[in-house]
Amino acid sequence: MTNQEIKTQAFKIVKDLIVLKHNVKNGCYSDRKELTEKEARLEGIKAWLKENDMLNDVFYMLNNNSLKRNMHFEINDLITFFNA
Repeated sequence: MTNQEIKTQAFKIVKDLIVLKHNVKNGCYSDRKELTEKEARLEGIKAWLKENDMLNDVFYMLNNNSLKRNMHFEINDLITFFNA
């Protein structure tokens, strides 16, 4: 896979995490398993983005996400994670 394909998949996982976190917070317990599985991949995604100097791209994507209006708490949690 090329870097662009990996980046696209990583961003898809991050966007999915935003929705899953929001759903679980609002009581959708059926999404917990998928949320746990995807959260386990976050450390690897963060490491890969740092290694390939693309961490700023994820901040840009999270700050300009159309979901920000409704799911800003979940997005801020991810921004904090990637900032650490």
